[in-house]
Amino acid sequence: MINNNSNETSRYVIYDFETTGRNSNWDQIIQVGAILVDDKLTELDRLEMRSSLKPGLIPEPGALLVNNTSPEMLAKSNLSHYSMIKELSKKLSEWSPAIFMGYNSIDFDEEFLRKTLFKTLYNPYFTQLNGNKRCDILNMVRSASIFLPEVIKFEKNNKGNPILKLDQIAPLNNINHEAHDALGDVLASNEIAKILSLRAEDIWNSALISSTRSEVNAKIKNELLFCNSEFIYGKTNYKEKKLILDEIINNKINIIFGTHAIFQKTVKFKKLGLIIIDEQHKFGVNQRKRLSDKGGSDCDVLLMTATPIPRTLTMTIY
Repeated sequence: MINNNSNETSRYVIYDFETTGRNSNWDQIIQVGAILVDDKLTELDRLEMRSSLKPGLIPEPGALLVNNTSPEMLAKSNLSHYSMIKELSKKLSEWSPAIFMGYNSIDFDEEFLRKTLFKTLYNPYFTQLNGNKRCDILNMVRSASIFLPEVIKFEKNNKGNPILKLDQIAPLNNINHEAHDALGDVLASNEIAKILSLRAEDIWNSALISSTRSEVNAKIKNELLFCNSEFIYGKTNYKEKKLILDEIINNKINIIFGTHAIFQKTVKFKKLGLIIIDEQHKFGVNQRKRLSDKGGSDCDVLLMTATPIPRTLTMTIY
């Protein structure tokens, strides 16, 4: 079922946290849900805990509404936050080495885990050291929605973009889901993982291969053909955009995707060879020329559109 030749770790920890808010610097974990599964994603052990509120911390009302937690529940818990994290750290150590994963765990749960372990004087990089690895089930689902959209059933919003929230896709895929409960989210995430490992093996195995930096570097080094791509938009934050612009001008990015933001003077290419413009009628003549000028005389331009306006037909003929 799971072809993981480059990965000796054959156990997975799927985990989820419910918190008092979204700020990993100030909010706290109030519920922990985690299961240990084997290489066939069969459950071997589980952990579920709730803690009381830390003194002086005011939870976000919206967060408590989402995870169905009342102030009374927080007050009645006999387990302190520190005691819960201590028990969590102990259990995760028992389960290691393993690949740690969750649904949106890299951007959310991992941040809470890392900062919470640091504050309680435990190893904040636990999931990346001593044979442990990490990946994210949501990123696998995103890849599947693009390359294998028939694998995971999902709906689309009014803009035509896939809705990939766990509480939305679980029912569509016949998964019983107690949404916004830590253990409920974990069990649903495990069912999604089973679907991916069976029906999207390439995506599943690629995610496992990229669960550590060393394996990613080895993959890049050994590939005969490798493409590095990036995206740039008007809303791309300054720090990220600066890094992308530096990589473009130093020829470290092979393909760059973007919107009108690519026309900016700050976007400079070392050797631009091909420009593909989709929906070209939405771009002005000067904008297209400004972009083609970035590549010079040796740059090819391909214009694409499904709108048969006179300008498009003229450009096609001449």
